[in-house]
Amino acid sequence: MTEDSNVVKIGPQPGPQTQFLQSPAQICIYGGSAGSGKSYALLLATLRYISNPKFRAVIFRRTSPQITNPGALWDESTSLFGQLDATPYVSRLKWVFNSNSSVEFAHLEREQNVLDWQGSKVPFLGFDEC
Repeated sequence: MTEDSNVVKIGPQPGPQTQFLQSPAQICIYGGSAGSGKSYALLLATLRYISNPKFRAVIFRRTSPQITNPGALWDESTSLFGQLDATPYVSRLKWVFNSNSSVEFAHLEREQNVLDWQGSKVPFLGFDEC
């Protein structure tokens, strides 16, 4: 059987990534050592809903540099979402998919930053390194 060269297969690694993505829980805490794929699993989790035009996700880190540094969350999202014809808005740290769903990244460096999100209707909140 030959595989279509235009098909990209994206999925979790066996083990904790798979367990995290299969969890039916509304709140799931996933830990592990550096480099174990936690951030990638969080990005994968958003892909379940990208066909819904009303879907919005925000993934938080403590500071903006933790999102934008080389090899950090933005780079990870670029390697993943870039394969899915999503449009990057680098200045807003946001990806918009063909369905108009979106995934964005934000920081919560100070306690008052939490209030910036008060009243927002965001069905998917992710915290990369709580």
